[in-house]
Amino acid sequence: MSKVYVLIDCSIPINTRNQKIIDSLKKHDMDCTIHVITWNRECTTLPNLSNYHVYNYFAPLANPFTKLKGMIGFRRFIKDVLNQISPDVIIASHWSNLILTYHYKRADQILVYENLDVPTGGHFIRLVSSLLEKLALKKVNIIVFASRFFKELYSDKIPGIVLENKPRFSVNYKDIEMSELPVRISFIGSIRYKEILNNLVDAVRIDSRVQLSFYGDGEDLDYMVNKCSGIDNIYFTGRYDYSMIGELYYKSDVIWAAYPNKDFNVIYAISNKFHESLYLGVPCVFSNGTKLSNLVREKNLGLIVDPYSVMSIRKLIDDICSRRVDLLAIQKSMIDFQNNETSWDEDFLKLMSLINYYVRHRRHNSDIK
Repeated sequence: MSKVYVLIDCSIPINTRNQKIIDSLKKHDMDCTIHVITWNRECTTLPNLSNYHVYNYFAPLANPFTKLKGMIGFRRFIKDVLNQISPDVIIASHWSNLILTYHYKRADQILVYENLDVPTGGHFIRLVSSLLEKLALKKVNIIVFASRFFKELYSDKIPGIVLENKPRFSVNYKDIEMSELPVRISFIGSIRYKEILNNLVDAVRIDSRVQLSFYGDGEDLDYMVNKCSGIDNIYFTGRYDYSMIGELYYKSDVIWAAYPNKDFNVIYAISNKFHESLYLGVPCVFSNGTKLSNLVREKNLGLIVDPYSVMSIRKLIDDICSRRVDLLAIQKSMIDFQNNETSWDEDFLKLMSLINYYVRHRRHNSDIK
């Protein structure tokens, strides 16, 4: 049953999770055709990408006003491309793309909402965006939840599949070989949220028991490098290839994955680091006051901290250095938990079954007519 899919993103390159969805569609629906609609916001020169439909409008990531202006043209662009390719399945990634798309979904098409994030921001902004999302949900056939905790925020009248961004590499546990000292704390990923990273740096900068390493780049890299100039126990390595992720974890005793818990989306989101840590057996530090922290605390799957408190971070470091925190016991709990988790491919097959059911149903009704 050959199908035409279109995935709607708004960045170049598209985010890695969406590329993984495309790769999985090709793997499990080999006869399908996949198109991508996306937005080149930096107006960079691009190679010729097969089945890519790119809207070119300059709207730098740091400027929300030009983005809002550009969304009007992007909406028209989406409409024109959908009319041109007439897909069987539309995958709208993120609520902002859903509200630009749902008007153009025909009765014979399947609209999949990839619930990548939930509407967030200030109270008024979140109220308006949540209302727009709610209107758009009336046209949605399937919701794909990027976090198990998002599910409770949506009606179960719309069929939903939890598809968290679990790694596709093999589980590879390694016994923690924590050095006597210093304790190796690592940040691995896009360097952002400097207000929290400042607290981490302030907590360790004069503590010779700790070695803090930043692996990666990002919008706050230059700021953090300048802040840490002259500090002997903090290191920056720059960009890394994702194939090195296991090696970077195994150079670490603990991974820092504490994000701003004042953000509504963060309260319900699930970190990629959570799944990486489960697969690799190296504990992470997560922010308190979130759904994920409740799970981590209940199942002993990592460490919890108040990311806005230097004192809370220092206390956690003291507990790790004095061995009051048993990292090996945490690792055992992580392994036991992971053994009962499903994989990305298992979850994706559930999504494919649901899509195939809806497509067969729509085509059957169309044949009757």
